[in-house]
Amino acid sequence: IKKGDTVMLILKQRIEVWVCMLALHKIGAVVIPATFQLTPKDIVYRCNNANVKAICVVDEEEILQNTEIARPECRTLDQVLVVGD
Repeated sequence: IKKGDTVMLILKQRIEVWVCMLALHKIGAVVIPATFQLTPKDIVYRCNNANVKAICVVDEEEILQNTEIARPECRTLDQVLVVGD
């Protein structure tokens, strides 16, 4: 991830949200906070319209599953980063 890259955060209300936001802002990346209630279709739409390069996602089964279902249709997505305990 580098300056100008777009990163979507699907992290619920965790401390990692703020750590990720600060780190991404520091390197000049664009942060897109997203609700954990997104469907795979919603994730694809946001990824493709915002040219998302990476998604930071919380390690909860339903959220991970929706992200993995969406992943093949996300044209610019390079990485899915899983945050958890």
